[in-house]
Amino acid sequence: MDGKVLEDRRLALENSFFHKESERLLDDLRGKAAREELARASGISNEAVLKSLEADGINASTVAALSLVPLVWVAWADYDMESGESSAVLKAAAMAGIADGSEAQQLITGWLANRPSEALFRHWQEYVAATTATMDDADRQRLRDEVTGRARAVAEAAGGFLGIAKISQAERDALAEIERSFE
Repeated sequence: MDGKVLEDRRLALENSFFHKESERLLDDLRGKAAREELARASGISNEAVLKSLEADGINASTVAALSLVPLVWVAWADYDMESGESSAVLKAAAMAGIADGSEAQQLITGWLANRPSEALFRHWQEYVAATTATMDDADRQRLRDEVTGRARAVAEAAGGFLGIAKISQAERDALAEIERSFE
């Protein structure tokens, strides 16, 4: 009888081990497939950058939110999210076709509630580099003007004090950094 119990226990442990190993392998495959999808959607091929984007909540269905990172960056430049800035970012998201309640909008809403890490902005810069690599100078300039224009509108949304000094120095610095990302 003891032999049967020991054999059953051995088989149970063996099955448990192989089940855990199979789950780990499946998770690895799912992660690789998700990164491949993100690579296709974003144009980024660097594996480390893709893993970092995933850690920031970016996947193929939320990659559209990446285009709004500069707006969020400017809104948080002075470490204070004003309601006007938040509204301006959400309006820009709607204009970009990001649907209410979508995974991308939820991600943006999270960024507006809690200041994202600087790594997210660096990831956006990688995204811009990948996106503009094949653009001619005129198209790159047009995209830069569009992005910085939307970011400037967010900076101006805070309003300043009595309408004076609408854009703080920290916001001007953030806008300059966004512009440099297109060089």
